[in-house]
This record gives sequence, structure tokens and C-alpha cells, in this order.
Amino acid sequence: MTHEQYCPFAKAIFNGCVQCAYALKLDQRTRKVNCQQAIDKRPSCIELNELLLSQFNILDNVEQHGEISYSQRLKLVCGGIAGIQSLLDKTSAQAPDVQQTISSVQHAYNTLSDFPFHELANFILGFDVRRNRRR
Repeated sequence: MTHEQYCPFAKAIFNGCVQCAYALKLDQRTRKVNCQQAIDKRPSCIELNELLLSQFNILDNVEQHGEISYSQRLKLVCGGIAGIQSLLDKTSAQAPDVQQTISSVQHAYNTLSDFPFHELANFILGFDVRRNRRR
């Protein structure tokens, strides 16, 4: 059974640095993306997004209250997924697919939380949101 819900990777999908077969772009103006994935698979997407965003302490200029700007969020998510793909030797000319990334991590590490997210720092810091945007 599928159930449409907001996609946690919406901003990254509209930016063009990731893709997902289950994403349904609804509104370019508001950058709203719904997820058409089976409800039992959705927690993995949410978990990966939260694990990537939890790496915010490596970024400069994070507000005192832990607020992450739009560009910092993209840097964490897009740079993080690109880093995961690189660490797993799964680089491609296309934008990485969120679902394939999740499957690859789970296959290699059993769970998303077992992946060494601390090793993504250089990928995240080196990711240029503007340069990597695909149209």
C-alpha cells in the first residue's frame, strides 16, 4: 500500500542533486514533493535525512539555536549523499538516487545508523550547492 506524504528530500530533489523514483513533484513554486513510496519503507528516508542533518556541527556559521539555513541543509543532504555514494564506490554521472543509496548502505552496514557518517565531513564541506545544481 502506498500513501502520499511529504518527502524529506524535497529541497534536494528540486535542486537536482538527488533523485528518487517515488518522488512526485507537485509545485515548482513552493518546491513541494510528495512521496509515493510504501508506508513501511518511508522511515528509512526519514532516518537518512535526520542522520545527514545531525552532521550540522561540521558547518560554519550555524546559528546558536541550531538553526540550519536552506543552503546549509542542501550542503548536508546533497554533499552527504554524494559522499555516501563515493565511500561505497557507487558514483555515477547522474544525481544519486535516495532509495538506491539507502539500499546500498543497508546492504553494506546492515542499518543506516551503522554507517560512519563522521567520514562524510570532507564531502559535505566540499560540496558547492550552486555549482552542483542540475537544471
